[in-house]
Amino acid sequence: MLGRHVFPNVATFNKVLHALCHKGDIMESGALVAKVLKRGMSVNKFTYNIWIRGLCEGGRLGEDVALVEVMDAYIEPDVVTYNTLIRGLCKESKVQKDAIVKGYLPDVFTFNTLIDAHCKRLRLDSALQLVERMWTYGITPDAITYNSVPNGLCKAGKAKDVNETFEEMILKGCRPNAITPNILIENFCKINKLEEASVVIVRMSQEGLVPDAVSFNTPIHGFCRNGDLDGAYLLFQKLDEKGYTFNS
Repeated sequence: MLGRHVFPNVATFNKVLHALCHKGDIMESGALVAKVLKRGMSVNKFTYNIWIRGLCEGGRLGEDVALVEVMDAYIEPDVVTYNTLIRGLCKESKVQKDAIVKGYLPDVFTFNTLIDAHCKRLRLDSALQLVERMWTYGITPDAITYNSVPNGLCKAGKAKDVNETFEEMILKGCRPNAITPNILIENFCKINKLEEASVVIVRMSQEGLVPDAVSFNTPIHGFCRNGDLDGAYLLFQKLDEKGYTFNS
């Protein structure tokens, strides 16, 4: 269209750009964006967000930084743009210690993405600092926030700190999801605190959560691995008496 001096409107251009990015043709999409900007065609936030997402998904964010900066002069990025950039940087292992940029109002997705990235790289101090900063922005950490931190603590060999994090989560009114107790159960089993793992299963029902096969199997396997068949049987019997069902 551009070669024939036919200038599409921004909605049509965005559809073409989305198709190119979805196809994975990042070089062609970048060339098209550069050509459109050079010809003075109007673009909007959707244009920016579509292309940024294409760069991130293709792992090419760092290669087109100059063009990103050019687009900044045309479009003011929004929180969607910001979150997409954060996710792309985390994907490429380029997350910075402090990636909350002045002038942008982060949301829970922003923080969860950064916290998860720091935890995966065992930067637990940075992750915990971000959890605290959420409150200063008026953002309440959710179950996804707190699930990332125990996972990181377990990987870093700080299993004893996991229960403290869980208790803090409950005290601050953050409701755990079905994954949270399983993280605790796995953690206690790793340090051979199998009785504590068993207690977590019972507590799940008190929090209105339904234990699944992982919740049951992990501590039972832990007892068996330690040669404590009596402990495994007693746990099985206790859970059976409470009416829990088991997988085959």
